[in-house]
Amino acid sequence: MSCVPFVRGYQAVTAALAQTQEQLRDRLLELTPVSDADPRAAAAASVNPQLAALTADDRPGIVDVPEQWLVLVTCRDEKQQVELLERFRREGVECRALVA
Repeated sequence: MSCVPFVRGYQAVTAALAQTQEQLRDRLLELTPVSDADPRAAAAASVNPQLAALTADDRPGIVDVPEQWLVLVTCRDEKQQVELLERFRREGVECRALVA
């Protein structure tokens, strides 16, 4: 018994299904055109307007933060922390106290 007719039949059915799927996709695109380059983002934005505001390029209040180089010094106690803060301020070093 040969499998060739079965394989050919299967290939024909698969090709027909692929063509049907493509036709369905084309019809859906006709009915619901998508002008946005990213359909998922467009759908999410329409469902959740807050998401659109968060992902907008021109968000108000957001500014570029300049680069900073920081040094964290672990002190023995509060007394040493106060001494170092006073010293650094006298030397013109911008500093602040943190407690963790």
